[in-house]
Amino acid sequence: MNITKTDIDALDALVTIQLEPQDYEPKVKESLKKIKKQSNIKGFRAGQVPVGYLKKMYGNQVLAEELGKLVNDNLNEYIEKEELKLIGRPVAAEDEQLKIDIKKNSNYDFKFYIGQRPEFEIDVLSSDSDTVFTSYNINVAEQDITKELEKLQSQHGEVQTVETIDNDDDALHFELVELDESVEPKEEGHTTNTNFLFNIIKDGDIKEQIRKLEVDHSVIFNVFDIFKKEEEQVLKFILNLEPEDGKEQVNPIFKATLKKVTRLIPADLNEDFIKKAFPDGNVDSVDTLKNNLTENLGSYYKNMSNQKLFNEVIDSIIAKTEIELPQKYIDSLLEQLKEDKRIENEELGRTIEEDNQLNKEDLERSIRWDLIKGKLITDNEIKVEKEELENAVKSNAIRNAMYYFGGQPPKEFIDQLTNQLMSNKEHVNETFNQVLDNKIAEVVLEKVNKSEEAIDFDAFKEL
Repeated sequence: MNITKTDIDALDALVTIQLEPQDYEPKVKESLKKIKKQSNIKGFRAGQVPVGYLKKMYGNQVLAEELGKLVNDNLNEYIEKEELKLIGRPVAAEDEQLKIDIKKNSNYDFKFYIGQRPEFEIDVLSSDSDTVFTSYNINVAEQDITKELEKLQSQHGEVQTVETIDNDDDALHFELVELDESVEPKEEGHTTNTNFLFNIIKDGDIKEQIRKLEVDHSVIFNVFDIFKKEEEQVLKFILNLEPEDGKEQVNPIFKATLKKVTRLIPADLNEDFIKKAFPDGNVDSVDTLKNNLTENLGSYYKNMSNQKLFNEVIDSIIAKTEIELPQKYIDSLLEQLKEDKRIENEELGRTIEEDNQLNKEDLERSIRWDLIKGKLITDNEIKVEKEELENAVKSNAIRNAMYYFGGQPPKEFIDQLTNQLMSNKEHVNETFNQVLDNKIAEVVLEKVNKSEEAIDFDAFKEL
């Protein structure tokens, strides 16, 4: 075996791995012996098929697999041994099609482009940088607290049957009967009971007729014309039909008979509400609730502000940090990614628009950010401790459990869910990256030059 690295320029290089017969033949023989033990071919006793026969049948396939394993293992070993700091994975060089023949004791050459990491500095984060960012302090207004209180009152409110339609949020309960061209109930037509909010009806004469409708009285309308919903949504949620069958499955004209009107009556903001909404006793008064909401909203607003600031800083860093990239490697990587995507789409029977194709600009931006992120982690010795990861996973479990229970869940349930999430490798990796990103953001926001500005939430949303 012979491995060589040929520099193309300061950052691009070509690694060539030459495999000789003595490198791969023992592996091929071993694989063929395994196949022999498992073989069951007509005309031969089980496990007694001659190796020569198997070699004719499976030789090239086995050779290709063993060559691939040897190349992969030795390429990774070479990169580690030579302490090469690469941008990403090596990319197979476009070359004439490799012809594999088990009958010939040939040498096989495999070539890979590699992109080496450039040296650079992040000037935007230096103390003498002239780049200054705005950090917004979002005010928690009284109206924000009122909105949160109203949400809680609605969550713990009571649904009551009312006589008239007065509010946009009133729920209307109808019996729908499909009509024929004579505006009579269609024979074997579709009939269903449904309900929807008054506010999803389009403004117009039909809406006004429905507003004045009394219980057990009816109105006739085109069911696909009166709602602020797409055709598929009308079929599924109003008519209780399968959207896949299309609207041709029914005549659009229906007779709608009002059966009842219900309204959510928000809970009164008093001591009974506090006990019902917070049975654990953590909140003992309306004033305490308001203070908690103010504190929680303040934290929420601060996180939103920090996220906006962080995004602006990262955009600036990527734009202003001069990073020379290995162009030959990036061009090769882009072509490989496009080919991988083409094969994936072909297997799934999907087509991809030209505008949605991977492009070099986006790839370079992604690589620049990965390099910057790696430098931030290294220079600031950022790492995620095991305890931090476990605490983050437990926090995710608590949030999921609170959604399930609608309040504070039992400790046993939280512990069980935490263990389940910790055994989910994908979830653990996602959580690890979230914790790591948060730590990177803390470092960046601490280093960057910034000025502070007070602002209301509504004004902040318009930025």
